[in-house]
Amino acid sequence: MRIKQLMISMIMFVLAGQTQAQGFAPIGAQWHYTEYFSFSIQVSFLSISVTGDTLINDQLCRKLTYKDQLGCTFHSEAVYEEDSAVYYYMPQLDTFQLLFDMKAMAGDGWTSIFITDISSPGQYDTVRVIVDSTSQIVINGHPLKRMFVSYHNVNPDYQTLTYSSIIDGKLGDISYLFNLYSLSGIICDANYSGGLRCYQDPEFGFYETGIADSCEYTTAIHEIQGINNMRVFPNPAFKLVNIVLNTPEQAEVKLIDQQGRVLISQRFESPTSLDVSNIDTGIYVVVLSPSSGKCQYTKLIIYE
Repeated sequence: MRIKQLMISMIMFVLAGQTQAQGFAPIGAQWHYTEYFSFSIQVSFLSISVTGDTLINDQLCRKLTYKDQLGCTFHSEAVYEEDSAVYYYMPQLDTFQLLFDMKAMAGDGWTSIFITDISSPGQYDTVRVIVDSTSQIVINGHPLKRMFVSYHNVNPDYQTLTYSSIIDGKLGDISYLFNLYSLSGIICDANYSGGLRCYQDPEFGFYETGIADSCEYTTAIHEIQGINNMRVFPNPAFKLVNIVLNTPEQAEVKLIDQQGRVLISQRFESPTSLDVSNIDTGIYVVVLSPSSGKCQYTKLIIYE
């Protein structure tokens, strides 16, 4: 018995040594995201925290704890990093799936399998993530690789859907850590992420993206007005911005810079996409004027 206990202790020691230096999800790390609600003007925040270690199938993982969760979206309670790749545990299959690989270059990709509370019975959701391009950024004095990616559903029974986002080496996907939601439709009558507000960990320090005035509460008037009828994602964006209305009506959408200049103006029926690939990096306002009702608007960050 003592020999068995000693062997277990040695395994835990070796595994702990392997993960002490990992750059992603150290103990104490915390992500904050804006939280919007369909059919409501309420705005709140979501948080994901790394609260400790957990052993799953002999793999030492970081344990994730949530302050609220998104509807229609996959969540995992355990992740680990190995050779710059991050994996998440999927309990339904009792396996680990690749969340992202920071070694990937433009043209590379990976497939992720997951399931949500609205996934079709007996059907797993699957996306193919393609790296469109890469760059380097520096945050808090830390050089990080940035990947501009696109998500593509590969389930033939689902409608074609592609959405883009950004993955930073330390932060993960800046739209939401698990930017994996059911691809059976793009409208989800639940809460959804408005993008990363803040990230912090003991080594990296504290970082604000600027899409909200606070990590944990709302103060800016544009955050609490008129989000009840539209969904704008991803945010931040770099190529395409998807806009979905919760009601089937025509509307006009405008993209306005901080000097009040209208950069894009078009009428559409939901859903639609705005091409922002030629828009400079910065903070903008998306204004939606539906055929009925009042104008609605939200803040949008665009990356080059």
